Amino acid sequence: MLNLNKKETSHSRGFTLIEVMVALLILSMMLVTIINIQFFMSKQGQRAREQTFATQKAIQIMEEMRSLVNGAEKNNITVLDDYDNGSTYSALLTTESGVNDPGSILSGNTPSDTGWKYLRQIQVIKLPNEPYARKIFVRIYKSSSGDPSVPGETLAETLSVLKTISSGYVPTSNLDVFILCLENVPGWWVSLSTMRPIFDSVVQDIQTRNPGLEINTHWITKLAYGRDPQYTPYINKTSYTNDTSMPYIYFYPGLMRKSDGADFFYYDPDQLQGRVNVDGTVRNSGSYAMADMYNHAMRYPEEEALYEQAVSDAWSSGSAIPEMSYRMLLEKMNSDPSSLKNILLINLHGELIPLPPIRNYSDAAKDPQSFPNVRIVTHPEQLRYETTDEIHFRVYPYVTTPNSFSSTSALATATLFFPNDNIDTSYIDIDKISGDTTADYALATVTASTYTFQITHPSGGTLITFYETPIRHSTNTFSNKGLPAAKRLYGLEYIPCAVHPAGTPDFTYDLTNNNINNPKNTARWIVKIDAGILASGMHTLETRIGTDLTAGTPSNKPANLSKTYVWIGLEPPFTEKFQFMGDPRHMPYKDCKRNDYYNWYFRAVAAGDYQGFTKTVDGWNDTADWGGDAIDIDIPRYFQMLRSGLLNTNAVWSTMTGVSFFYYGIGGEFGGDTAPFTSGIPFRNLPWSTSGDTSATYADEILPSESAAANEYSRIVAKTDNSWYAKPWIGELYPDSDYSAWLTNNGNLATGSGNYYRATYNTFTDLGFARCRCLSYMGSGSFTNGGTTTSSGGPFRHGSGSTYTGTLTSPLGLNLSSSFNFPLLASISAPRPFTLDYGSSNPPEWNDTEYKNQRLTLSVPYISGTKRVYYTSSYSSSYDASSVVKMASSTDSACYLVASGLNTQSNFGTAQMGKLVLISMIRAFLDGGQQAAPGVIPQVPLVAISRPTVSDSFSNPSTITVEWGASWVRWDREKYTEEYPAGYTEATPIVYSVKFSNDNGRSWYYCQDNSATLPGDKEYPTQTTTLNSFTWNTSWMNRGSYIIRVECYRRDQDLHYSYDQIGIYINK
Repeated sequence: MLNLNKKETSHSRGFTLIEVMVALLILSMMLVTIINIQFFMSKQGQRAREQTFATQKAIQIMEEMRSLVNGAEKNNITVLDDYDNGSTYSALLTTESGVNDPGSILSGNTPSDTGWKYLRQIQVIKLPNEPYARKIFVRIYKSSSGDPSVPGETLAETLSVLKTISSGYVPTSNLDVFILCLENVPGWWVSLSTMRPIFDSVVQDIQTRNPGLEINTHWITKLAYGRDPQYTPYINKTSYTNDTSMPYIYFYPGLMRKSDGADFFYYDPDQLQGRVNVDGTVRNSGSYAMADMYNHAMRYPEEEALYEQAVSDAWSSGSAIPEMSYRMLLEKMNSDPSSLKNILLINLHGELIPLPPIRNYSDAAKDPQSFPNVRIVTHPEQLRYETTDEIHFRVYPYVTTPNSFSSTSALATATLFFPNDNIDTSYIDIDKISGDTTADYALATVTASTYTFQITHPSGGTLITFYETPIRHSTNTFSNKGLPAAKRLYGLEYIPCAVHPAGTPDFTYDLTNNNINNPKNTARWIVKIDAGILASGMHTLETRIGTDLTAGTPSNKPANLSKTYVWIGLEPPFTEKFQFMGDPRHMPYKDCKRNDYYNWYFRAVAAGDYQGFTKTVDGWNDTADWGGDAIDIDIPRYFQMLRSGLLNTNAVWSTMTGVSFFYYGIGGEFGGDTAPFTSGIPFRNLPWSTSGDTSATYADEILPSESAAANEYSRIVAKTDNSWYAKPWIGELYPDSDYSAWLTNNGNLATGSGNYYRATYNTFTDLGFARCRCLSYMGSGSFTNGGTTTSSGGPFRHGSGSTYTGTLTSPLGLNLSSSFNFPLLASISAPRPFTLDYGSSNPPEWNDTEYKNQRLTLSVPYISGTKRVYYTSSYSSSYDASSVVKMASSTDSACYLVASGLNTQSNFGTAQMGKLVLISMIRAFLDGGQQAAPGVIPQVPLVAISRPTVSDSFSNPSTITVEWGASWVRWDREKYTEEYPAGYTEATPIVYSVKFSNDNGRSWYYCQDNSATLPGDKEYPTQTTTLNSFTWNTSWMNRGSYIIRVECYRRDQDLHYSYDQIGIYINK
């Protein structure tokens, strides 16, 4: 019998382990292969999708470029060149303007872990012999996984040749024009809120009419940097001044309704770049405090340091370099004129001249929270010393409410710190004036102790800590020493000026003087440093209440720091030499007093009390026109500063049109006397009311009593009960009793009954007379300070009459029109003609020796027998309506005033007037090459690149040779003016600089060493050459488009230059 079960068992035994393992291996190999196939197919699909997306984007960008050409066939070909990426890359996958987000719909890029998934590069290449065509490459890359800012794989590339009708780069003349358009100073007969956009259009139009002429505008919008960093004026943007009362006393009027119902911004909140409160919200909180008529400008060294920091920050962030302030501009025109030689400077404020609110002495340190009403400040006895002089500093402690302090009150500690000078104690002597009502006053040299002072040397500086400093200076009951209450200055025991008998100014009368009828210098400490110890240069001193050397920063008691300066062995900055503003008795330097550099016009200082202030009067005024309402700043000194700056720089200057220098502004003023504000500015009355009245009113704080406004004259801030008033000339903008309110109100004080109002100056006996901002017709005479002869000519003066007209001259006026391609009217309204020799109504300072010695010779010059008159006047043959006035000194310097008495009319508006003034200034600059000395203006030659050319190609070049030439012609290769001879040349030394850009002009570098630069920067002599060729090392350059730029400068003048550019493509 067959055993079938045994056979079946043998066939059903299953797989062995080896068989299973082999089977699994085969299966896994098959699975890996399948997975690899799937992964490959997936990856290929992803790559295909990326390539498809990239191709679509490349085509999209090319079509965008094509549409630019189709829409700009009559524009310069740079409409295409502007989109060249050079050798850089962008994550924006579109060229549409206004798109800045790579992830936007139009761009469509995808974010990666550390950047963007795709990058693009556009290259615009010039074609040989095709000046109106460009070869366009658009490449789309997948960004590198290691660094998403650089490309990895190329996903798509497209190429096209696009054409325009106009050509590319042309040799260009670049003229620097500095424009005064101060953010917080008003215009007169012009609206500053609209003038900037108007003048921008003026510049653009003149450039369009004159291809090859490039005007580099420098907008000077800051008066200066303000002293009090907490000061925050208010401005309204949404409510109307007509309807809503100003809630704060320090304010700028913003939005208002004109008489025709239209909206108008007197000051534009959006143009204010300093710290400001807009409708209750602080804007620009991290910015500078604005300087104005209340918050005066900080000392020049501090302003310069802030500006240099702003420039450094801009370089670091890649943002635009800020322009300097107006105060800095005036300083550089005087102390560093070579940097601004031949400046073209225009004032957009019309008949009003802006002036920075500067003074050359420091305010006291204060700590209203911990030491209310206590002040301390240090001044050197002289502003300038020789290196062989012993240097003296006087320390002035005082209180703002002396009757509320005991006569024996003292400050426990105060510090005087020289941060940059390590002075051995053996070279320092310190005197102290001790005394009070019961202990007699005495001056003695004291030694260091815990009861007098100690000297230490932290951080390499020298720190003097004073102990128990008296802060009251009352008369001693027995000796009559000390300061009599009747001789307090503005109610304060603070008199820092030199007080002395007749003769040379000195600190003769101090608190140890026993004459009960004398005012006295109130210093308590005198620090004396041996001669020769402090090096030649500027030295800084810091004074604080207490011992915290970190006080005086924005986050730590910002008011508790008083910085002052002394200059040893060199001249102080020009803006520091004179007092300019404030009471002369607060000017602490005996050398300035000796030279009559104090303010002559704040108050008349009687010789019976103070000897040596012989020039002082109650205000500068034009009694013939305005009946005695006066100016309290030193107008002649301001004009000396402006005038000498213009002379030093051989400048061309214009005040646009109207009666020049008729008004002045130092920040924050407002007013009007013509439509639509014939009665001043519409307000609610609260800021001028002591009772809280909010009725409708008009205010004009520029004009004097002749204004139709109910609230006229310049104003001082005061308590509504007149128990306190501000003293901006010593930095007192608020009483310490309201410091908490000052902080709560973001650096301001509330209006309304029981709070603060704007009072006229003559409200307070100590301040004397009413003040205004109107210089009247004498303003222009004071500025020019001259006539056709220095002995008997002058003054310069405008006439006035609404029916007067101006007639365009031939040939000069006609040539002005044709040479700038700008049509001028044959006849135009000219209500403000002018003459150089009025013959009477001289300004108040006219006959003073100080200004007689500065007298200028005025003339309307001739060139080739033609007088520089553009419009004659129907008023008189001795008056002009528009001309160039040469102002020449006896010291071989001159400048040019482009004067205009023209007015706008229906067919010649504000923009047209701006164009006329601008081309007149440029013409005066071009005429300067043919002026008689003094005042010759070297012209700017026109440079043109001859090699390489657009037909040159470069493949792996190790060097590229750049060649150029220069000719003495203007931007269109014509003679500078029709009066220049053919083939004109000058001996003016010229130098060149060669630069390149790898990102289509967004960034520039010197070809010499690849260091960063900017267009127009002349680093002479390190980055310039006198040769006409340069061999550029390009061995390290990446593939891409580059712009080569050659700039030509006058060697000894920094402003104005010419340049030429050529685009090249390097293939590697």
